[in-house]
Amino acid sequence: MRILGINPARFLPWSPSPANAPPPPRHALIVSDIDDTLWPRLHLSDPLGRDRVPFECIRALQHTLRGTGRLHFVSARPKIWFLKVEKALENRAVDFFKVLYGDLLGSLLGLLGFGRWMMESKVRHIEALLAQKSLKTPAYFFGDMGQKDFDVALTLLKKTSGGAFDLVILKNVPRAARRDIPAAFKDKVYIVEDYVQAATVFLTKNLITEQEFKKILADRDYQLLLSRLTGVGRGVVMAKGP
Repeated sequence: MRILGINPARFLPWSPSPANAPPPPRHALIVSDIDDTLWPRLHLSDPLGRDRVPFECIRALQHTLRGTGRLHFVSARPKIWFLKVEKALENRAVDFFKVLYGDLLGSLLGLLGFGRWMMESKVRHIEALLAQKSLKTPAYFFGDMGQKDFDVALTLLKKTSGGAFDLVILKNVPRAARRDIPAAFKDKVYIVEDYVQAATVFLTKNLITEQEFKKILADRDYQLLLSRLTGVGRGVVMAKGP
């Protein structure tokens, strides 16, 4: 099967399930990191993040998965660090429920190489979110290699014998680190280079439909947002990663 010229088997070792597969859930909890997951981190050339736009396809993918559920962003940074992040999310038409922040001490220790405090802060926040959801509500985690996202996801999966998340999407994880993923979680943890690959994962697992997959790839709202924020016209291909 090819969709818009893309063969899902290019990314995954199995083919999509038959057309009579059960419909995907319409209510889910999405937990996502911000910098390098949703959009590129701040650079000296743009210290206020005015030109930052979400990576291609991630807004449409997270919106589709969320259904009538909630999208939470979890950062290890203190709120003073991301003073305008919630406004930035709104300006970029990212439909979220809440942003959860870390503390100043944990962030400073993280910058000094003591990342455990940073990781534990994110784990506590996410555990609180998971405790509030219905047992039947699926939960999906999006992260990257920054702010201990890889360790956070594995820690929560180990603490819950895999029950914390139905699927974990991690972007740009080095090959050496991938060996640390326990065999028991291989069917839940996926390493991607961009969110086209991520959408393909959800399609092959019947968590989104073919029609939704096509809409995510088209993501016309993304193109309009890109044009409004940067003045760039349609047809420009964004780099899929920092």
